[in-house]
Amino acid sequence: MSHLRTQFPFFRQHPELVYFDSAATAQVPQTVVDAITDYYIRAKVNVHRSGYRLASQLTDRFEQVRSDVATYINAPSARQIVFTYGTTDGFNLLAQALSSRLKAGDEIILTEAEHHANLVPWQQLAHKLGLVLRWIPVDKHGAIQWQQLDSLLSQRTRLVCFAHASNTLGAYAPIKTLVAKIHAVGALCIVDGAQAIAHCQVDVQAMDCDAYLFSGHKLYGPTGVGVLYAREGLLDDAAVYRSGGEMVQQVAKSHSEFQPMPLKYEVGTPNISAVLGLGAAIAWCRDNLTDAIFAHEQQIYRDLRQGLSARAGIELVGEDTDGVPLILFKSAQLHPQDLALALDAQNICVRTGKHCAMVLHDALHSDGLVRLSVAAYNNRQDVERFFSALDRALTIEDDDMALPTAQLPELDELRSAKGWENKYRQIMLLGKQLPKIPTEQQSPDSLIEGCESPVYLLAAERSGRWQFQADSPSKIIRGLLMVILLPLQQQPREAINEFDVDAYLHELGVAHFLSQSRQNGLRAVIERLKTLSGLS
Repeated sequence: MSHLRTQFPFFRQHPELVYFDSAATAQVPQTVVDAITDYYIRAKVNVHRSGYRLASQLTDRFEQVRSDVATYINAPSARQIVFTYGTTDGFNLLAQALSSRLKAGDEIILTEAEHHANLVPWQQLAHKLGLVLRWIPVDKHGAIQWQQLDSLLSQRTRLVCFAHASNTLGAYAPIKTLVAKIHAVGALCIVDGAQAIAHCQVDVQAMDCDAYLFSGHKLYGPTGVGVLYAREGLLDDAAVYRSGGEMVQQVAKSHSEFQPMPLKYEVGTPNISAVLGLGAAIAWCRDNLTDAIFAHEQQIYRDLRQGLSARAGIELVGEDTDGVPLILFKSAQLHPQDLALALDAQNICVRTGKHCAMVLHDALHSDGLVRLSVAAYNNRQDVERFFSALDRALTIEDDDMALPTAQLPELDELRSAKGWENKYRQIMLLGKQLPKIPTEQQSPDSLIEGCESPVYLLAAERSGRWQFQADSPSKIIRGLLMVILLPLQQQPREAINEFDVDAYLHELGVAHFLSQSRQNGLRAVIERLKTLSGLS
């Protein structure tokens, strides 16, 4: 296992990090880096069009990757493999291509656990064509209630779309059983394989699904490339998703004739370097992702789950399964955003939030969770370091953050603080002084969209001056709210409208410590402040 880890340059560059976020994106082995670099240094030409030798050789290499992908997932033919820009792009392609087969009143069945990639494109298509979305629910523990599919299937069902393994729940879907029921009513079965592809052997013929999609970056490959496997004939007569160069056979002033599958759906110059990188990733996976590696991943998963279960105040969400090795949990003491920051300060990388699965979180009445996801390169030392950091984060007492006086800390202390740990402390001190908004006033009208954690904002105006009140369950978000509210309290509308939050955060020296999504959340708060003051 240690030899496998040394193949990943990321860990040579960051030996201090524990990386438990591979479900978001996996690291790449050196062979993938070499394949991409080799293209740009030795063979940066185009594919499928130029007649000179170097271009022909590159086209052969490009098409060999298509064949290698087909072999890796046991597709009958490379002709059934379409290169996309990722799983999300693949679902958009499918939704547009299959739209000509659908009409108002037709039904699409999804689960409440679907990633937005396998939900929003169908939702948008349903709005456009008058389709009906039906849902397989999850129970209070997050388990998908597959037995309810029987009552949802009907002669109106056209598509059933679900994940091979959820990016939040981890459990594998009983695909063979599901496909038989779906095909029995004449519907198509479309499978999101983005999470499963790196953790089990995929055989699309054995599954008998009509389409299977995944992304290269979750299979130890580069970003910007994905795969859509489509059953023979599924897309031959379907509508094109995008049109232009490369995907055409003949173009006249009045009409165009398109290439056959798969080039029909690969418009323009493809992401050639990423495809070659995907080929290197497929080769690496073929040589390294053995049953022993999958068993190793499951052992890391078991160690993490057992350690979390043993700690007071930690609640695991979802079933204990032999699915993909990921775990969702929450702490009774710390909001997920606060816990993630405390772990990040100790070089532990985890994912927090709603994980592009807001429908699932709504069903679970959750405003966010922490996710740990395991890959082949994780080891026992990662587990030990994670629990050491977690225990430290959970044992910080509120008294450690107590203010010496009842006065608010001056922003000068935040400006002068060096490093994220000290700035973090000052922000937390400010957050402790933010008055809470009563629960009955935390209404949908006062909720601000676009923040990592729920944020509620109230405003009142007297004599041309504005007073604001804000609240959030996250301590770090409360502190950041205090940071941006302090200079705006009792200010006239003109001063609020002229406030530049980006310049202000830079002046305080905190901008580069904040994630882009957190900065976007603060901008959303400022926009709401400006809107409220403008409604006077």
